[in-house]
Amino acid sequence: MIGFHISETVIFWFNAIVTSAGVASAWVNLIMNLDKLL
Repeated sequence: MIGFHISETVIFWFNAIVTSAGVASAWVNLIMNLDKLL
């Protein structure tokens, strides 16, 4: 039961990190594009 809980937590954190990385990447792309426009 504990092992199952650990794997669930790892999956949760993995998804959170991937989502954060995607958001950060989108912000970087937006800033880079704004830099080109200005």
